[in-house]
Amino acid sequence: MSNVSLADKRLPKLLLALHFVHRMIILFTTELFEFRDYSIFLDAIDRINTYGQIPLRQGFNLYLISYIGYFFKYTLRSPYLFYVLNALIATFASYLIYYFIVKSTRNIKIGAIYLASLLFYNEFIAVSSIFYTQVFEICFISLLLVFLYRLHYSKSVRQMILYGTCISVLIILSLFFKGTMRYMWLLFFILSVINFKDIHLFLKYSILSLTIVFSGLVLKNVSPRLYSVINSHSISEESTWGYIFLGHTLYGGDGGEGALIYPENITRYQTNYENWLLSKSITTPSDKAESEFRKSEILAFIRNEPHKWLGLQFNKLARTYGVVPEGSTFMILFSGLFNYNFLATSLYLQIPVILIFILLLLSFEPAIVRKLISRKFAWTWVFLFIYFVSATTFYGPYQERYRIPVIVIFFLPALSYQLYMFRIQSLYVRRRLSMCKAVGIVCVCSIWSFQAYEALVVNEDRYLNYINTVRESDDSLRQIELLDRDPALLYKR
Repeated sequence: MSNVSLADKRLPKLLLALHFVHRMIILFTTELFEFRDYSIFLDAIDRINTYGQIPLRQGFNLYLISYIGYFFKYTLRSPYLFYVLNALIATFASYLIYYFIVKSTRNIKIGAIYLASLLFYNEFIAVSSIFYTQVFEICFISLLLVFLYRLHYSKSVRQMILYGTCISVLIILSLFFKGTMRYMWLLFFILSVINFKDIHLFLKYSILSLTIVFSGLVLKNVSPRLYSVINSHSISEESTWGYIFLGHTLYGGDGGEGALIYPENITRYQTNYENWLLSKSITTPSDKAESEFRKSEILAFIRNEPHKWLGLQFNKLARTYGVVPEGSTFMILFSGLFNYNFLATSLYLQIPVILIFILLLLSFEPAIVRKLISRKFAWTWVFLFIYFVSATTFYGPYQERYRIPVIVIFFLPALSYQLYMFRIQSLYVRRRLSMCKAVGIVCVCSIWSFQAYEALVVNEDRYLNYINTVRESDDSLRQIELLDRDPALLYKR
């Protein structure tokens, strides 16, 4: 680090500035700001203005983001500034991961590779032009990673208390935006058990786990109302099973999607539900009865066809990190920057995703990985990775947008490290490993090719014809209206 040149120090600042400029270019060309998926949060802004306040939580929906939107729309009289704030937060999150990489590797060049690669990860760049909590979530996870790293290597009791308090407050604050970190206390307990031979790490992680639980209990006593917002038990059983159901049965779209979508899925669901009601002698359907039906369908599917359930989980993983563009960022770029050019929008979003995973496979070297995981904090990072992949992919139905935090915080830092350490000559020297890489790349590309065929040919009405319907409309307002609709409403099979 002492031999870092002035140019090396200036490059990260330039790259971060380019990050913000890139986001502003997309924002200034965006025409579509309202999405069906997020309309409930935008509608809540006007409800706050009408009624003075609304509950911070209703089911799985958290409305602190709507209060922030209300502040910009009705207090500052400029809702546009929310998206500028979003861009600043996203840029700050990029800096935090850069900071973590430089501190953990002691190499500013790896950090610069990360910022340069992130600059071309266009899903993340475009997501700041969407009114949703994802940018906040990425920033919270980035801060968590930095604080955890500092706690891991802290030597004084004062530092341990400081970083432990920061992590506890950060996790509780994050639960007002998204519930992803709800079980972080359990992860830290597991890490304490894993590090039981190192008394310092054992104490750090076990005390941190207890501190998070204790902080929740303090909030419960100080403000039961606020505690009910972050408490998972405040979510009804009906809402919980309704969310989990589509991620663990074959009812959701092509499998694991967040809606029934196809007419045959809707018919099958209704028929099976009616038969279940008859078998239970239930004459009046209710939310509780439907929740019990969904629970029984999940358990029966796992018990009777475990291989299909495992295949469904793999399918969710493959599609989350697949070749189909993320929907919301696609729509704002398609209707804005690329002026309804389907091919240009798709390539702009998907080429970076494809390159990230191909380069990860290509630059993979056992020696590099061994060196990476030999660092003490590496296993904490690995367990965080497993936690967030499980929370965003396996817990409920899949969504392409769930890949954005994982790619930003885990895949791209790993890729940056591998690219810095990788030598092209190794492809010729280690021929057996190179053959394994080639097979891996062919397998991944085959999966992506199948996904592309399914989207463009098998489900042509759902995707391509829908896009053509939007593009061929002569009325710009009608185009925006169509984009804000669920493509499944136009679907015929």
